[in-house]
Amino acid sequence: MSEDVLMPDTPALPSSAILLGQVAKVRETMNAHADSLDTRAGGTLRAIRGRKPGARVSATRRRSTGSVFTPRDMLTVYRTSPREERQEDDIRTVDRGEVVTVYCAYRGTYGNYPRRFMGCWLDLAPDGLIIRPMLLLAFLWRRIPVAEDIHSAQTRPFASQWEAANWRGSGAYASGGALQQAGKVVISCRTSAGVLEFAVPRPDVPLVLHYLTRRIKDSATGA
Repeated sequence: MSEDVLMPDTPALPSSAILLGQVAKVRETMNAHADSLDTRAGGTLRAIRGRKPGARVSATRRRSTGSVFTPRDMLTVYRTSPREERQEDDIRTVDRGEVVTVYCAYRGTYGNYPRRFMGCWLDLAPDGLIIRPMLLLAFLWRRIPVAEDIHSAQTRPFASQWEAANWRGSGAYASGGALQQAGKVVISCRTSAGVLEFAVPRPDVPLVLHYLTRRIKDSATGA
């Protein structure tokens, strides 16, 4: 006499389209939450700094040409010649007093800055640089205004081959390589307290140097 054997149901795996859709929704929610936090924190920071009433301040932030966040963004970065007009537009944006955000890494030789490069968002803001370290949990992210005076800024090679390989500064990512536009370049800033450095996407080097040079000149003239 045969008996029917009940087999446990095998759960159907979700399709890739469903998974991608869920990831997109989560990303959209996190971005909206981060933008909300930035707007509120930015208002508090400006109040603390005592901005004059009626002074023009833009709450909008623009991603720089070299910042890679989505597959669509990557299409404009990983080719050999990025669109020069977009790079120029980045510069015009900061000159108008608006914020351009660069995805890079930072470190310093003094204070609480990490001694090794750490990923961050770098806001090129009208009042000065603002570092937002990228931590594992988004709610732990904080804003670090760079209050020190910057005396000089220039590019330099990575300190070691290991550092260059770890931060896309060698091999195919080096200057002249197939992926050079996705590589990073170190911008070293000498401040009133020590040295502060940023590993910046190569397409964003002219933008960051332009911003820093303008800040240095304004500081020297008291503007």
